[in-house]
Amino acid sequence: MDFSWEVFKKDRVLPLKTFIFIGVLSMGAGVYFFFEESYFAMVLFMIIPAVVILSSVQGPDVVQAKITEKGIHLNNKKHTYTELKSFFVIHDRLVLKDQNDKAIYMLINPEEKEEVENALSNYIPQKEHEEGFVDIVNRFLYLH
Repeated sequence: MDFSWEVFKKDRVLPLKTFIFIGVLSMGAGVYFFFEESYFAMVLFMIIPAVVILSSVQGPDVVQAKITEKGIHLNNKKHTYTELKSFFVIHDRLVLKDQNDKAIYMLINPEEKEEVENALSNYIPQKEHEEGFVDIVNRFLYLH
């Protein structure tokens, strides 16, 4: 059973309120460290959020994925089922675990969640995994 989907970049951009929250937090920390005369920390707290925001909006305009009987294709990169151990869907992300327990994240459309699960469950097992703190932050900031 083949199944394919596309997710457009506009669907995965951080909401404006998140940009504002990160900016206010960064500016507040910068002002605090300025008055504490810790200029290195001030610069660090001003640059890191900018890097995080810029990296969250980078990437292809369209994410294309396809599930076939040979493997999963993600923007011209193929993952065969022999190198994959399991999968699960969390929020709007398909998470593939390879044999080394490394997570591979793919965006999916929320309305296609069941179709993706049904298509993939024919080839690899679906197994819930605990998300680590770094994975949660990356998902929240759209870094995957």
